[in-house]
Amino acid sequence: MIRYGIGSLSIRTRNKKLDLMTADRLSLPDSSWRSVYIVLNTHEIVRSPLDLYRYATQIKMPEPKFFLFGGVKPWNENAWMDTDDRVRGGESQSYLIHSADSRIASFRGNLDITALGGAGFASQRTVDPQSWDLFDWHGLRICIGDNDGKKYTLVLKDKIPQKRPDGADESTVSWEYDFVPSSNDTIVTAFWNDFKPTYRGKPKPDVAEPLHPENIKRISIMMRSHFGDQHGPFRLDLRYIAAIDFDQKAEE
Repeated sequence: MIRYGIGSLSIRTRNKKLDLMTADRLSLPDSSWRSVYIVLNTHEIVRSPLDLYRYATQIKMPEPKFFLFGGVKPWNENAWMDTDDRVRGGESQSYLIHSADSRIASFRGNLDITALGGAGFASQRTVDPQSWDLFDWHGLRICIGDNDGKKYTLVLKDKIPQKRPDGADESTVSWEYDFVPSSNDTIVTAFWNDFKPTYRGKPKPDVAEPLHPENIKRISIMMRSHFGDQHGPFRLDLRYIAAIDFDQKAEE
């Protein structure tokens, strides 16, 4: 039997609907996970306890204990820099602009896909040297304010790339998680195993080593064209980026 803290919501398991408006725990046989549905705005298939955690914590969520940016740690524009496709001859441009009280950072700019024939990216990353030991944490959570509903990418690097002779970074493996905010004032949760290895924007499943959360060297927010699917102005307001403290673990 798996027990799982969920807050208040409705679920369907097999052909039976359970209204859990006052319940704070859910117990289901292991075999039921394949047929569980969270009833939010649409039916979402839940295949594991982590999936249930992901949806449930968007309804009832404890305050993070470790803020990397935002929250109790005000945003600082000087801790970030642009890394746009202009390094490859493109014309995209991004900015990270914090509010007057430094509680919100607005990732915004313009994604151009004409200069590179349908490709393009605009991103902001943390400046070097910075480092985070997140070994005892389980992933990252982003609290999002106003946004345009486009697809964004959270990018991690656990090694700082070497410099090329022209001063640009060598291309190295990145760990990426794509997300589309469901609405304004929403939460995005990414566990470490949600981050997929890529090389120059393409999947690279044959990496020699996994992501090392104890040695995170760079964090980036990216807007990319996905080969022509997105272009033009973009905006994503960030309230905080925090590490996940997985207190509500599934119990076997």
